[in-house]
Amino acid sequence: MKDYKELLIEKQTEINQLLQKSQKNLAKYRGLPNKRIRSSTSNNCVQYYFVDPETGESKYAKNDEYTLVKKMIQRDYEIAVNNKLKKMEKEIEKTIKRCDFEDIHSIYNKLPLSKRNIVVPIIETDEMYIERWKQEHAGNQNTFFEDGKIQTNNGERVRSKSEKIIADLFEKYNVP
Repeated sequence: MKDYKELLIEKQTEINQLLQKSQKNLAKYRGLPNKRIRSSTSNNCVQYYFVDPETGESKYAKNDEYTLVKKMIQRDYEIAVNNKLKKMEKEIEKTIKRCDFEDIHSIYNKLPLSKRNIVVPIIETDEMYIERWKQEHAGNQNTFFEDGKIQTNNGERVRSKSEKIIADLFEKYNVP
């Protein structure tokens, strides 16, 4: 089973990086007026208006104020992105805390041995996976027995000292 917790942690890291970048971008627009920009189209031309959020009054933005309009629109975008990233960060953090497959494993592991022998767990344990893998991939299938002059601690013949070292380590740490 895939470990979704790791994927969530990766996404959380990515969101944190984007959040830092967004906050850095927001810092560029700190001194801008506390107004919003409204746009409309007239005769196939876009017109921008400064809107006071308290009174709702609109004032037409002249051509020489286009740079200011651009900065304010970018600031509003950065604020919206920043708020969304903060919400996403909180949601992923909650999900990571709630989503732990070890809880499912622990239910099986807490069962008494007499019950554990009967139950088929919904997520197989590591030991079960290893046992199944060993059955599906029987050992001693080396087709180079005649070439293998070196013998491992397990009695298998290998062709080099490097293979012997690796095979012996696998055997020592019970890696199939």
